[in-house]
Amino acid sequence: DSEEMPTTSSTATNYKLADMMGVAYNDPKWDALVSQLSKNELFDLIANGGYRQKAIESIDKPSCVELDGPQGISVYIGGKGNTTNYPCETMLAATWNWKLAYQMGLAVGKEAREAKVDGWYAPACNIHRSPFSGRNYEYYSEDATISGKMAAYTVIGAQENGLYPYVKHFAANDTDYLRGGKYTWMTEQAFREVYLRPFEVAVKDGKAIGIMSSYNRIGATRASGCYSLCTEVLREEWGFCGSVITDAFYDTQQQDADECIRSGNDLLLSNPGLNVFHDMSTATAVKQAQRAVKNVLYTYIETRYQASIAKG
Repeated sequence: DSEEMPTTSSTATNYKLADMMGVAYNDPKWDALVSQLSKNELFDLIANGGYRQKAIESIDKPSCVELDGPQGISVYIGGKGNTTNYPCETMLAATWNWKLAYQMGLAVGKEAREAKVDGWYAPACNIHRSPFSGRNYEYYSEDATISGKMAAYTVIGAQENGLYPYVKHFAANDTDYLRGGKYTWMTEQAFREVYLRPFEVAVKDGKAIGIMSSYNRIGATRASGCYSLCTEVLREEWGFCGSVITDAFYDTQQQDADECIRSGNDLLLSNPGLNVFHDMSTATAVKQAQRAVKNVLYTYIETRYQASIAKG
């Protein structure tokens, strides 16, 4: 109740997204840019992040294509043409060769440039907790350190070529069976030393600028709506500056749009339209929408746009 309504549709400045290149994350110029956007522009961008991002004409933000992974760029959903199918992450980790991970990241990034793909739902670095997990081929190892190192260098390579990866599934998504809304219980020590460690390395060493949250719950709290996970640990402890996207969004027991933006989850991997939000009018909702859109724009300008300017 104490929060004041932030300014929207401001005419005090007339910044374009390209003007933000090289602008530090905490620079007030970002606040001025997002204050230029209307409420509909803010919530429309957040709600329609499934395999595409909408353009925002008022600030010259282009539309973006974001496709699945992590064995290279998958055109199964939302893509077209032919792309390379790389060896699975488990095999890559078995080499113990971080240079191969870096080279794979570079190659995927280069291929993305040719295919006009901006974002990549990969790499994935959850733990091989059980041999029966349906996603083990997407994950590196049962070891947290090697998982983190491989993810970090894949991210470095991809981002150098202008592709922004979303490291997934954050966090403790270690089974695919009934993963939607599953309650995941563990001690904080186990969580930090095993299940969070690969993501921490990807953020701190790989400078990852994108994260995909998971379907499961952390204890009884949805991962996509977990403030302590998506804000306190990820951003405040690890220094992450970038955007967090949900896994495929259905607005069911797994996720809640209003909860997402309040927790630090910035983008919905779906295209449901504005009706997915129950609150678009309070000061809290608008303030958090502006923060989320800032994160999405920062992710783009720091990778895709910057690489296109640098490499022509």
